[in-house]
Amino acid sequence: MHILLTLITPILAMDEGAGGLFDFNATLPFMSIQVILLTVVLTFIFYKPTAKVIDERKMFLTSTVSRASSILTYANILQNEFDEKVKQARVFKQAIISASEREAKESVNAETSQARKNTEKLIERTRKDLEEQKNRVLPQLEQEVNEIAALIKDKVEGITIII
Repeated sequence: MHILLTLITPILAMDEGAGGLFDFNATLPFMSIQVILLTVVLTFIFYKPTAKVIDERKMFLTSTVSRASSILTYANILQNEFDEKVKQARVFKQAIISASEREAKESVNAETSQARKNTEKLIERTRKDLEEQKNRVLPQLEQEVNEIAALIKDKVEGITIII
């Protein structure tokens, strides 16, 4: 194997001199033109459409963010209006409750006062009726008591005479 390497070494040395790493022949300009053409083709086929899609997406995102921020601002305004209306409704509700309580108390007081007056009138009328009945019945009762007393007196006198 060592013999094979010694025979190949001079052949390899000759090839290196003819076409090295930096050989300036027709290959270098041809490769440069290929790179430039590849750059131009990639620019028109890939980079520009991709950049266009990226720009459209960026504009879409910008408009979406802008719309979202305006919607959020509007939602905040609506939330503030809602909070204010709820606050006003609570104040109105409390005013209605207070007015209803006041009216109920006044109504209860008026009805209680009227009931007291009616009760006093009823008591007074009952007292007068009882007084009238007493005045009517008392003379009759006195008369009946006198009659019973006279009967008892007669019976007691009649019993004493017999004894």
